[in-house]
Amino acid sequence: MANLFTFHHPVAFPRSEYGGLWVVIANDAAEAAQMAYDEYMDDSVFLEDFEDAVCDGTRFELAGDVAPRIVESFLT
Repeated sequence: MANLFTFHHPVAFPRSEYGGLWVVIANDAAEAAQMAYDEYMDDSVFLEDFEDAVCDGTRFELAGDVAPRIVESFLT
């Protein structure tokens, strides 16, 4: 069953002063973190940063079979 994850992660200065907001559909938290990490691709942020952010975020269970994907990302 797919889940909708919303989470925030810090973005290192000078790229941003605030961070990023992600909305991801994934089967589990590890998949959500990996998808965001792969999309972000910045050497200043590690996979563990995304894993922590997903765990601190919000998860909604989705009905039906929904394909994993990044729905939206907003990076300041």
